[in-house]
Amino acid sequence: MFEFHRLNEQGQAKAVRIQALFEDLVKQLGSVVGHGEMGVEWARGMDRLEEACFFIKKSMAVQARNQERAQDAPRGAWDS
Repeated sequence: MFEFHRLNEQGQAKAVRIQALFEDLVKQLGSVVGHGEMGVEWARGMDRLEEACFFIKKSMAVQARNQERAQDAPRGAWDS
């Protein structure tokens, strides 16, 4: 549950793509709503989108095909 996943190049590219899709969505929504009229509701919506982006990235990161193999991962201070 609390583990982290080291992404391989494919996984990193997917993470960047997911982020770009969410950023595009925010820009499009902002242009529809009107940039000068964003209030508390907008902030709440952005909180939910940030959370959604996190879980979408996590759903990608937990897939073995997007992770570095253990023997390829650099060893860190915690890996003793």
